[in-house]
Amino acid sequence: IIHPSQIDIVHNSYKVDKKDVKIAKELIGTKNAIISYNGAMYEKSTHINWAKIVIKREQIYGTI
Repeated sequence: IIHPSQIDIVHNSYKVDKKDVKIAKELIGTKNAIISYNGAMYEKSTHINWAKIVIKREQIYGTI
């Protein structure tokens, strides 16, 4: 960023999709090793770090 007017543009690029937030919360909250969403499989041991980042980004930047 080289100008303050660009701050909102950058912050908006970090917003997360509401669908990803839903998947992340379900993955974090489940005791199951695998969840399915819209035909895609999410393995807790593989995707847990992604889920935590999605939740953190939602808290800081919001959703789209």
